[in-house]
Amino acid sequence: MKFLPLQSVRRTPLLPSWRFLGSAILCAASCLLLACSGSAQTSTLNVSISQVTSTSFQISWTTGSALNGQVHYGVSALSASLYNWKLSTTHSFTVTGLTPGTAYQVQAESSYYTSTDLRSSILTVTTPSSSTTSGGSTGGGTTPTGATGTGTLPVASFTTSPSSITLTWMTSQPLNTQVAFGQNGLTQHLYSWSLTTSHSVTITGLQSATPYFVQIQSAYYSNPDLVGPVQTISTAAAISSGGTGTTGGGTGTSSSTALAPATIAVSGANVTVSWTTSQPLNSQVSYGIGNLQQNAYNWSLTTNHQVVLSNLAAGTYELQAQSSYYTTTDLLGPVQTFTVTATPSGSSTSNTARLFPGSGADWLYSAPTGTGIDISSQVSGSTFTLDTHDGGFDYPVQYTDGTHGCTTFTDTLVYSFKDKICVPNPANGYWPSVGGWGSNDGHLVVVDTSTNQYYDFWKLYTDGNGNPTSTNVGKIVSGSLNGNGTPGTTAAGITGLAGDIMPGELDCTTCLNHALNIIVPDTMNSPIWGTQAPMTGDDGTVTGGLYREGAKIRFDPSVNIDLLPASTAIKAIMRALQLYGGVITDQGGGTGPRAYTDLPVKPDMTGANLITQHLLIYY
Repeated sequence: MKFLPLQSVRRTPLLPSWRFLGSAILCAASCLLLACSGSAQTSTLNVSISQVTSTSFQISWTTGSALNGQVHYGVSALSASLYNWKLSTTHSFTVTGLTPGTAYQVQAESSYYTSTDLRSSILTVTTPSSSTTSGGSTGGGTTPTGATGTGTLPVASFTTSPSSITLTWMTSQPLNTQVAFGQNGLTQHLYSWSLTTSHSVTITGLQSATPYFVQIQSAYYSNPDLVGPVQTISTAAAISSGGTGTTGGGTGTSSSTALAPATIAVSGANVTVSWTTSQPLNSQVSYGIGNLQQNAYNWSLTTNHQVVLSNLAAGTYELQAQSSYYTTTDLLGPVQTFTVTATPSGSSTSNTARLFPGSGADWLYSAPTGTGIDISSQVSGSTFTLDTHDGGFDYPVQYTDGTHGCTTFTDTLVYSFKDKICVPNPANGYWPSVGGWGSNDGHLVVVDTSTNQYYDFWKLYTDGNGNPTSTNVGKIVSGSLNGNGTPGTTAAGITGLAGDIMPGELDCTTCLNHALNIIVPDTMNSPIWGTQAPMTGDDGTVTGGLYREGAKIRFDPSVNIDLLPASTAIKAIMRALQLYGGVITDQGGGTGPRAYTDLPVKPDMTGANLITQHLLIYY
C-alpha cells in the first residue's frame, strides 16, 4: 500500500471518454505539422549558440510555424528555465547570471504553450573564465554578479530618496519593465509585465546614503531583449525634517521622520487609534503592556488612518503609530501610553477592523450557530497544525496599489474553466505557495488596495524571480473585500483570504480576531454541505464522514485557555476558535485539521495537541 505524504492533495475527477476522443482528434490533426503533445522528439530543433561571455550566452533557432520558446539549462541537470510565450517562428534567448569557466548543459524547446512539441538535443556550452567589464554610469570595472552585459538601452534617468531609487527610460516599441539591483551584485529584481514605451520603476526599502548596483531591462515578457549598462546609484542621506537633498547624482525628498501623536480613544476593551499623513500610506500600530511586541495593520493606502484594537486585556499599554509604503517604515510616531480598565467581552471585532467589512461576511467574525457536537473522542488522537510557507501548502497574500500594470491569466490548466482575468501585478513579482510530492497547490491571493478587489489563484507556478512560467493556471477568480468571502479557489469556493492567519496575528493571545480557514483529512470528509459559511462547492467523498465543508469546528468555549500549558500562538488560535470557530473549506492528506496561513514558518506550537482534545463541530 502506498501512502501519500501528509500534505494537501486535490482530487482530479476522471475525464469522460469523449474528452479523450476529442484530444486524440486534435493531436492527430496537429501531427500533420508537428510532433504530437506528449511525444517530444529529440534533434528536431537546430539551434545556434552565440555571444558567449563569462556570465552569459545567446541561443537562437527557428520553427516552421508560430510556436513559443523555452530554454532549459544547468550545470549537472536542466534545473533552470526561461520562457517566451509569444508565438513566433524565430526564437532567441540570452541566458544570464552564469559562473565563469563553467560547462553548462542547454536544451531548447518550442511548443504551443504548455505542450512540448519540438526539442533540440542537449548541448554543452562552456563560459570563458575571464571576467567581463561594464561602463556603469558612475564607475566601470568588473560587472556585478547577475549582470547581463553591456547595454543596448541608454543610461536610465533616476531620482533618489533615503529609502528608494526611481528609474525611468524609454523604448521605441512597447516592452515590459525589469530592474535588477543590489548592494553586492544584481541579486534582486522588480518586474512590470505591462507593455509600454515609457518605463518607470521605484525600488523601495533601501538603506540611506548607500550605493547600489542597478541595471534596467526591457523585453517582450521573459526574454530580455534590451539591457542597459550597470549603474551605481547612491540613495539620499536621511533627513530629519521636510526638505530636499541631493546625492549620488539624483534628487531626493524626504518627509518628516516623525508622526504627530495619534488620537487614542478607549471604549471598554476596544481602542481606536487615529492619525493623518500628507500622502497616501498604509497604517501600522505596534503596542503592548510594557513593550511594543504586538502589531495591527491596514494595508490600504490613505491619508486618514484608523486602526482598531479589540478585546484588549486590562492594563497600561505602550503604543506607536507608523505609516509607510507597504513594508518600508517611513514615518514613526512617538511612543504613547493608554490604559484599559474593562475586561474583554468575547464579542466579535468591530467592523472597522474587519478585512471583509460587509454584513455578508459576518460568518467570519461571529461564533458558530446552532448546537455543537463534541467530537473530541473521535479526533483527540490527531494534532491540529498550521500550513506555513516552509511546508509548501500555505496561502500567501500579496498587496499591490494597481500601478504596476496587469497580467491576463486564464484557467484551463486542470479543468475546463473559461475565466480570463487581468490581475494587477505586485511590484516584486508573484510568489505563490510551492508544495512538493507532485501536489503543488500554487495558492496565492493578490489584493489591489486601490480597488479593494482580491484575485485568488490555484496552481500558479513561477520561476525563481517571481515570473509566472505560464499565464494558464489551475483556477483564477476575483472578488471584492466588500463581499462575503466568495468566490475563492478552495473546494468550498471560499477564498483563502477569508480566515487566513496573517503575520502578526499570533503575536499575542488577542491578536487573532476572525474565524480560521480549515483543511480536514480527506479520509474523514463528507460530501454533505455545512451551513455555517456561504460555500459554493464541495469535494468531500466519505459517506458518513465526520467533517463537512461549510461547517465550523470550535474549541470548547467552556475551557479557560489561560490555564493551559500552551504557547502564545496556540492560545491565540484557541481563543479565535472559541469566539469565531474554524470554517472547513477544503480537504487534504494527514490525520488532523490544519489552518491556512500566510506565515513563513510555524510559531511555537506548544499545546497544539490540546486543541483536538476539546473540539466541537457545528454543521
